[in-house]
Amino acid sequence: MDVSILNRFSYIILATTVLVGMGLFFARSGFTRTRALALGVAALAFFVAWATLRTGPGTATDTQAANLVLRDSEQPVLIEFYSDYCAGCLAARPMVDRLERELGDQLRVVRLNVASPAGHDLAAQLQADQATPAFVLLDPSGKELWRGFGFFDDAAVRSALSSST
Repeated sequence: MDVSILNRFSYIILATTVLVGMGLFFARSGFTRTRALALGVAALAFFVAWATLRTGPGTATDTQAANLVLRDSEQPVLIEFYSDYCAGCLAARPMVDRLERELGDQLRVVRLNVASPAGHDLAAQLQADQATPAFVLLDPSGKELWRGFGFFDDAAVRSALSSST
């Protein structure tokens, strides 16, 4: 279940509304080259923001692959359950990416789209299907170390990792 207010479709509607509003305002008050350029830059900025922040494909494609990753991991695993329609997921992505880069060989990050069969099944299995984004940190034996919903708490993950070793 996705509880975010701003999703991929509402972002497109919002961007289109702003661009149309700007276009109507400029048309009414006189269209100049500068205003046309401003409208083009605004459209480009909306597109770049959407393309940069949208979530990508998950790292596990089916339920068996996801379970295999969790069972055979020799290091803690942070599972990120996300949705393409979730603004919180977009906001958490850079923080999770940074943590993954910084902890490299100490932590494995698995991203699962809750709309995929693997994401849906594993989220239900781990009881992490209430909202997105959802995060579950497991030690190599599969014991849960930390869980979070709605936002990513970098400090809590680091604390859970350090207390487990």
